Amino acid sequence: MSCKESFLDLEPKGRVIVQSTADYDLMLNAAGLVTNGVDVGVPMGDEVIAFDDYFSSASTRSQRLFKWDDVIYDEGIFATEMSALMTNLYTYNKIITEVMSATDGTEAQKKSILAEAKANRAWTNFMLINM
Repeated sequence: MSCKESFLDLEPKGRVIVQSTADYDLMLNAAGLVTNGVDVGVPMGDEVIAFDDYFSSASTRSQRLFKWDDVIYDEGIFATEMSALMTNLYTYNKIITEVMSATDGTEAQKKSILAEAKANRAWTNFMLINM
């Protein structure tokens, strides 16, 4: 009632709608899918020591992680590493759900992208669980 059906067939300008196997491959290998900002384990590692000059100038988050405090973030502070990992999970789930119905590419290419997305999703879930 509100608009013609042809209105929904318009592709947005300046945006890529993922349809081909190559698009899913690019999506999987995007620079943003690395674990940006996920350095929680570094200050908590057994091999890390802290000198007072460094430790006193480190962020509150790093100091709390180093001391294994119960509370790492103050109320209202957003854990950026969680945001990056959750965004990655969304992307991996989209690839896993849609890549096999991509418009081109061989079955082997699609299965390869699917397997890589599943492995990366498992690794991301592992990192979330450990945090």
